[in-house]
Amino acid sequence: MGNVVEAKCTCGYTPGKLFLGGGKSNFKTDCSFPNLCLECKNLFIGNMKVPFVVCSQCDSSSVLPYDDPSLIHNTGLSEDSWVFSQELYSLVPVARFLFFKRKPKWEVTRKLMLTNEKYLCPKCDNFELTFKFFGLWD
Repeated sequence: MGNVVEAKCTCGYTPGKLFLGGGKSNFKTDCSFPNLCLECKNLFIGNMKVPFVVCSQCDSSSVLPYDDPSLIHNTGLSEDSWVFSQELYSLVPVARFLFFKRKPKWEVTRKLMLTNEKYLCPKCDNFELTFKFFGLWD
C-alpha cells in the first residue's frame, strides 16, 4: 500500500498530493518517490526501482531524490518522525549462495525516507518545503 503525501512551501509552492510507494498492482515494479531535477528545477515523481531516473519534464538525468542529504535541512528531528518510509529489496547474487549451497534471498538495498525536516524548494531555493502524510492509496 502506498502513501499520499502533500508537499508545501512557505513561498506558496504546492505541487499537490504525491502518490508515493506502490500499490497492490505495481509494488513489485514501481516505487514512486519525489525527485528534484537540477536542470529545470522540477519536483517530479520518479520510479526508484529503475536503474536510471530521468526528469518527467525535460528528460534530464541530472536528478536527486529527496532523501539526498543536500536537499534536507537537518533540524535535529529523529528518524522516528517520518512521513514516508519504504525499503527497496534486491536478490542477493546467486553465485554467492551456490558456493555455500544456500537459497538466494532478498536483502534491503536502500531505505527511502521523508521526514518532518525541511527540504529544498525548487521554486524559491530555500529549505522551507515540507512533506505531510495525507493518506494511503492502493
